Amino acid sequence: MTSIVATGEVFHGRVKELHVAPEGLVLTSGGRVVNGDIESNYADYTEIDTATSGGDKASWLRITFNDNRPAWQVSGMQIQQAEWAEQMVNEAALAAQQRDDPIYRQKVALDTLGQHLSAFGDPAAPQVAPFIDLLLVQAILHGASDVHIDPIANQLLVRYRIDGALTDICELPISMRERLIGRLKVVGGMITYRSDVPQEGRSTAAIDDRDIDARISVLPTIHGEKATIRLFDPTRAVMPLAELGMDDEALQLFTDVILRPQGTVLLTGPAGAGKTTTLYSALAHIHGQRRSLSAITTIEDPVEHDLGIVTQTETDERNGLTFAAGLRTILRQDPEVIMIGEIRDAETGGIAIQAGLTGHLILSTVHARSAAGVFARLIDIGVEPFLVASSVTAVVAQRLVRKICPACAGPVQFDPALLESAGVKAEDAAGWSLKAGGGCSACGQSGYSGRTGVFQVLAVDAPLRALVMQGLPAAELQQELGRLGASSLREAALAKVKAGVTTIDEVLRVLGSVDADA
Repeated sequence: MTSIVATGEVFHGRVKELHVAPEGLVLTSGGRVVNGDIESNYADYTEIDTATSGGDKASWLRITFNDNRPAWQVSGMQIQQAEWAEQMVNEAALAAQQRDDPIYRQKVALDTLGQHLSAFGDPAAPQVAPFIDLLLVQAILHGASDVHIDPIANQLLVRYRIDGALTDICELPISMRERLIGRLKVVGGMITYRSDVPQEGRSTAAIDDRDIDARISVLPTIHGEKATIRLFDPTRAVMPLAELGMDDEALQLFTDVILRPQGTVLLTGPAGAGKTTTLYSALAHIHGQRRSLSAITTIEDPVEHDLGIVTQTETDERNGLTFAAGLRTILRQDPEVIMIGEIRDAETGGIAIQAGLTGHLILSTVHARSAAGVFARLIDIGVEPFLVASSVTAVVAQRLVRKICPACAGPVQFDPALLESAGVKAEDAAGWSLKAGGGCSACGQSGYSGRTGVFQVLAVDAPLRALVMQGLPAAELQQELGRLGASSLREAALAKVKAGVTTIDEVLRVLGSVDADA
């Protein structure tokens, strides 16, 4: 109940206030529970019969209950506020009643889900709360990482991002936008009356004994506000290293460098490539192998998941807690392993690289196009080449590729032109047994189900250290690595094609043609 009073939407009357939150309702007077009677002035949505509003200049809101308790009434409200509260309470109560419907517990095929969702979008009687409940439940059941609600001209386009690809779910009338976004703001604890500024909030969705973290972002556009909901499933935050997707050689190299007492291990890849999962999984492995030997601390922006086994800190730049400032303090707290969410600037880079030389194991990410580009990026932001060469023990480039759906997988003939574009000569692929998914109900007709990582683990040895010391540009360093026989990210991806894990089309989608490596 305290959280409802602290974070819920507040509707003010002359004497009383109604606090409305996803968890329920609380009635207060002057900010305190009426008469101090908590039991009578808190209500779960399942207990509500109906909410009605009325009046002229000074409106009122009346809430009745299905358990025969006395009705609540808040008088002296603004008319628009009373009507808005009536709408919110009735929709939330309806949603609570409908949650026993199997559609809120069982996965619905994507090709029919849009019909169920669109039924809530009747312009004459839209049902926003049940719509959002069903939208999020089905997103979680389908393993979606994001939900997009985009205003486009005269409609709202709703999409899921599943296995890294956007899938259209349904279209809604644009007239639902204001109420739908308003409901999401209430759920996320945002300011409902501001539509001219970006806002962020968060909530939790419980399903199948799991608490899914939902991070809601709202952005003004020329067609009104759009919303994106990012879903974090704690069961997917940490994985055994062997399940990330590394081949045996890469796994051995990676395991070796993260169990060393000092050094710097850097990951690179675009947003959504799985870097955080790899870092969290590495920390869990270190904790399991060296529990009594390693004090582990992280500084992140933001903390994606509470690991429960290490000390985690979130940056707060408005209050001076930057990566660099946090890292300085962490180094004074006797850590052995430090995970830094990202090295973005010379100050953070310099501190991290120095720490990797002075008895600490540093894990972090750097934005670069390739593993070779990580060295060039550090030098570009101002870290001395000799420090980079001395401290960095390994660089890991990674991507995520979709896996062929096992339910509809079948052999396919290879296209020589497509193979050549991906960097494979037709004669070299003569013995490959290429597969692809034909599309079925299990995979939503996409032909893919789930994702796996593709990794290039580049351990820094003496020849590579000498090249880094020269401060070579990324392109030249990449060529030198090829001459040294270092395996590439593309080779790792093509190995998964050969093994029947993914397709040539997916490799081209994620890595582009071989010309993009130049």
